[in-house]
Amino acid sequence: CEPDPCFAGVTCTDAVAPATGYTCGPCPTGYSGNGETCVDTDGCAANPCFAGVSCTDAVAPATGYTCGPCP
Repeated sequence: CEPDPCFAGVTCTDAVAPATGYTCGPCPTGYSGNGETCVDTDGCAANPCFAGVSCTDAVAPATGYTCGPCP
């Protein structure tokens, strides 16, 4: 686990000898990925708001989204 290959805040576990390598834990809340690379989960990706209404993604570590006002 040197030099800390996992995403910030993700636990790194060394493989037990004689094996080599490591595994990263899950991404923090609000992020998705493999633990080594984590990206902000886009709450607006599924178009959850009414047609034509703006959607604002919550910035990680928050989750979810906020819809604009109804037309």
